[in-house]
Amino acid sequence: MNIQTGGKIIGGVAGAIATNSAEGANSGANAGEIVIVYNSLAHLLSAAERERKTGYNKSLRGEKESILSAVTGGV
Repeated sequence: MNIQTGGKIIGGVAGAIATNSAEGANSGANAGEIVIVYNSLAHLLSAAERERKTGYNKSLRGEKESILSAVTGGV
């Protein structure tokens, strides 16, 4: 299950509880999905902008180093 589906489930449950109707559940599911998608997109764009400005994304430093180590055999 991906995060987008999780947002849809949580939104659907919240919509159903708030409105006590199928339409509310559907609206909540759509809203939950939209929030997850655009919140993730906003964070990705923010990280890309930081990397563009600095030339290096410090939050990915460990990941890049571990990938490099795996590829080079720790040399």
